[in-house]
Amino acid sequence: MPFVKKTEIAKILELLLSIRDISEQEEIRRLSDRARATLLRRTQESLVPPHDISHELPDNQAQAKRAPGRKGTRIFYACDIHGSESCFQKFMNSARFYGVDVLILAGDLTGKGIVPFVEQRDGSYGIDFLGERHRIKARKKLAELRARVRDSGFYPFFTTISEVSELRNDQNRFDRKFAELTAETLRRWMAAADEKLKNLGIECYVSPGNDDSLDIDVLIEGSRSIVNPDERVVKIADKFEMLTLGFSNPSPWNLPRDTTEEDLARRISDLSSSVSDFSTAIFNLHCPPYGTGLDMGPLIEPRPVKSLATRLPRSKSIGSAPIGSVAVKNAIEKYQPLMSLHGHVHESRGSCRIGRTICFNPGSEYFEGLLLGLLLDIDTKNNVNYVLTSG
Repeated sequence: MPFVKKTEIAKILELLLSIRDISEQEEIRRLSDRARATLLRRTQESLVPPHDISHELPDNQAQAKRAPGRKGTRIFYACDIHGSESCFQKFMNSARFYGVDVLILAGDLTGKGIVPFVEQRDGSYGIDFLGERHRIKARKKLAELRARVRDSGFYPFFTTISEVSELRNDQNRFDRKFAELTAETLRRWMAAADEKLKNLGIECYVSPGNDDSLDIDVLIEGSRSIVNPDERVVKIADKFEMLTLGFSNPSPWNLPRDTTEEDLARRISDLSSSVSDFSTAIFNLHCPPYGTGLDMGPLIEPRPVKSLATRLPRSKSIGSAPIGSVAVKNAIEKYQPLMSLHGHVHESRGSCRIGRTICFNPGSEYFEGLLLGLLLDIDTKNNVNYVLTSG
């Protein structure tokens, strides 16, 4: 293991923080002690990766162009951002920061709930967020809290006392408001991506996960620069066939893209029939393979709810266990793709091998405003080098 100087750690930490679109100092103040400790730990991990490509990371804040003489394909993969504004911005900025050829954002794009900013009689706004009650009148403070809410994966909206009362008493109307805010956010994200990626010549793939409503697919497909590869096999970097599936095995909430193991196996099998060469194929499957260490997550007390916007308060963890998919594991064992990319289980960041296939789950800490990711270099002989990233 190479020796890493403290000054180099500080430098990389500064670089990772620099991809934020908002003020670095303001963001650091907003991070919890846990987030700061996690960021430092992840940064240190990325300095000495199990497969060393750190020497190719950019040494300044300018665009990271392809290193002279570097051949092969560089991919940045992330997942499970759950509506976090800052995580999506960082994902877009990763294109230049890492000098990639391909960007992939897979699974669970949408937020977890609504946070009303309720106008009061004196012109101030009352906001209940994460157990804290705020009363704010200054526009700057309102904008700061709105940004914090968005960065945490929730949807803020300005409203009145009477409208909030109506929403609380009408579940259908509440659900429509959640869908409206989800669509508004995704349209804004797609427009920002079109602006960010234009003229860069970078391929970008964004697909939904089991948390996401079936209605969002058309919003992703409205982008000029992003491809939704879900339930298809697409060729990326003009070389690798990528099979993508956002469905998952059953969850406690009966989510839109939850399905049975039998149906998962059928869907993967049907898609695999379109793959011509598994030796260079990439499986982009939201659910990780069962019992591999990439799927150790909380066991949630089964309390199915009808609304995507009201499931969080009813969640209760009753332990932890492997919660991945047997069908996904069986498919990887059978087809042996070059690699497989997963998410879904936020707590199981890491990699493993199933036969010749190397499998990844970069994990997720979206709630802390941290984008966890996976940087891949595939050389001309299809050797895979990687580093788990955090920023």
